[in-house]
Amino acid sequence: MNGLCECGCGQKTRIPTGTNNRLGWVSGVPLRFINGHNGRFNDAQRRDAFWEKTKEIEVTGCIEWTGTVSKWGYGHFSLGNKRFIMAHRYAYQITCGEIEKGMDLDHLCRNRRCVNPKHLEVVTRAENLRRGIRTKLNVEKVLEIRSSTDRAKDLAEKFDVDASTISDIRHGNLWKDVVNG
Repeated sequence: MNGLCECGCGQKTRIPTGTNNRLGWVSGVPLRFINGHNGRFNDAQRRDAFWEKTKEIEVTGCIEWTGTVSKWGYGHFSLGNKRFIMAHRYAYQITCGEIEKGMDLDHLCRNRRCVNPKHLEVVTRAENLRRGIRTKLNVEKVLEIRSSTDRAKDLAEKFDVDASTISDIRHGNLWKDVVNG
């Protein structure tokens, strides 16, 4: 604790005159960051912080994200200043390069927490949806979805897919080749 901002800017931090447990301030102890700098990292620091939130699964070869995960099971990584990116996209970008605008990454391992670039393939949105949805749904389930009067949210939970997938099936945007029986 030398009183220099830990973001790497080299500026001195202030020393609080009082203790504030909510903010983590201790009277007389220099702050770790200048206000607003805790989201500032250089690229190497950001990459280190990213990989610290992963663990390798030897059996599958997956590198699983251990940080924050969305309700859909995808990891989220903070870029600072209230900006976030999906963890698998960040891993791919820092190891393989930029992802063309409008393209998706398909988890070949089907593990949404996996950030192993070797398990990710750049594909179109349509291809990603086709691959992902068809692993959970089949013709019988699609026909059941189309004939059901249940709420999309309830069907999504039942079939372990997103509610938008249920809506797309009902409106003929997905599984167009399946005709109502």
